[in-house]
Formats: sequence, structure tokens, C-alpha cells
Amino acid sequence: MGTEPSPVINMPTPDIKSPEFSKPKKSLWAIVILMVLAIAVSSWYWQKQKIGKPVIYNQLPAGYKTQAPEAGKLPEGFPQELILSVGKFEVIRTEDTKVASGQNQKIVEVKTTDKPESLAGLYRNTLTDPKQGWQLISSKTTNNIIVLAFKKDTATLTVTIMPKASGSQMNLTYVLAK
Repeated sequence: MGTEPSPVINMPTPDIKSPEFSKPKKSLWAIVILMVLAIAVSSWYWQKQKIGKPVIYNQLPAGYKTQAPEAGKLPEGFPQELILSVGKFEVIRTEDTKVASGQNQKIVEVKTTDKPESLAGLYRNTLTDPKQGWQLISSKTTNNIIVLAFKKDTATLTVTIMPKASGSQMNLTYVLAK
């Protein structure tokens, strides 16, 4: 007596797709689509604004000015005898720049057929000769670029020599302190 299984009752499951449940889904999708469109439009506008206007982070100091003399002509006050070369050379750029500290830097770039090592030796030997009176302060070579720093009285000269396919390119920066 007693322990018979209870009968299984097949009851239909409730229909979840009733009209009251579909309205929130449609409105939720509409909100999501509107948000995606708003994000897309605002990011496009932000990119357009960013590309259209350059941003300057580090402005030049007050008092900075530069004057570019005529091509091939040395800046006023740059000693001609500081351009040394055994082979042919060409002055490719000159600049006369006054920086905010008041220093006047005269910069000359020269293209020459000489090899970098021979140019460095020429500068070391010629400028440190007692007749010239320059003192070699430092000499460094990094990645085939040679940098020489000289001092004479209140003047300094920095010579940067870079190898090029047909010789070398030099940057000479001459500063006469006041």
C-alpha cells in the first residue's frame, strides 16, 4: 500500500513572447543603437578637431630669433679659417641664431669629400696648434658620428662630423660669449 508514484502532470509552459515583453527589448535596442551612433559621431568630430589644429607643447623661449644668411655665405662673425678640408667642400646651410640666454650661435653646415676620421684629425691637429690657440675640451664618437668641442678665450666651437656616401657632412657651431 502506500508508495505509488504520483502521476505526471503535463502542463503547458507559459508563453514568454507576449506583447508586453517585446516592447522593452525593442526600446533597449533603439537606445543601444543611438548610443553607438553618438559615440561614433563624437569620436569622428574629436579626430577631425585634433587633425585640423596643430598642438605646440614646447614653445621657443622668449628672445629666440634666427636669421638665415644667403646660401653659401657665412654668418657675420663666423671665422672663415674654422672651415677645414683637404678635399672639395661646399657650404650647404648657414644660420645666425640668438637664443633666449643671449648667446649668439653661428651655425655652418658643410659637405666635403674628406672622410670623417681624416677630418677629425685635421681639426684636432690644426686648431690645437699653438698658432691657432684652441683647446680640445672633448672628443666623442657614437654610431660613426664624431663630436669635437674646442674652446679659445671666450669662444667655443663644436664640430659634428657625420659620414656620407661621398665623404662627410659637418656641422660647425661657433659661439662667442659676451
